[in-house]
Amino acid sequence: MLLILIVACDLRKLTDRFAGPFFRLRREMQRLARAESETSNRFREGDFWVEITDDFNSVREELLRLRKFHAEHSRMPKQAAFRQNQASDLTKSNQA
Repeated sequence: MLLILIVACDLRKLTDRFAGPFFRLRREMQRLARAESETSNRFREGDFWVEITDDFNSVREELLRLRKFHAEHSRMPKQAAFRQNQASDLTKSNQA
């Protein structure tokens, strides 16, 4: 009976080290998809798949950088179009 309890505890610990990182990684991917990701992902000491968190954090930083770039540059054409409309309006009023 004691042996079964020890094996069950070790199995639970092994499962947590194996599946826990993927659960946290999946949760962080969902946050990132909803633009709610605030911090980089970290695994606990002793977890398996620690290398994946470094790769994920690199992809996360690149995605956040691209979102910021897109947000900054998607406004530029609208501003440029607005300025062109203002210039053509001024030209029309000067011609009249």
